[in-house]
Amino acid sequence: LASFEAAANNSGNYVEKAVLYMEINYHRKFNLSDMAGDLGLEYSYFFRLFKKAMGISPAEYLTNLRMEKAKILLNSSIKVKNIPPLIGVSDVYYFTKLFKKHTGMTPSAYTKANREGHAAER
Repeated sequence: LASFEAAANNSGNYVEKAVLYMEINYHRKFNLSDMAGDLGLEYSYFFRLFKKAMGISPAEYLTNLRMEKAKILLNSSIKVKNIPPLIGVSDVYYFTKLFKKHTGMTPSAYTKANREGHAAER
């Protein structure tokens, strides 16, 4: 029982470390498999630990984090085309696709609706 409790505590630490890493480095392009390796875990095991603890996959968590950061940037004076490199996304087309999937609207539509005070938050 003690070894199971230690394993459970360690798995929580792995997830906490992964979340912290993603929150610090969301603006960079990085490989989640490499991150798991840096934690000393195989990706498949890390994936299961993360999903059990967080309810979503590491990739979903990272995408959600990046889209929330994008919303903040869209509320500033930064142009849509300049946001992708600030959140670790390769280009504006992929960013637009991700953002629309996440929010149901394009970045431009979100910005316009938010300026009008009608942004539909999800």
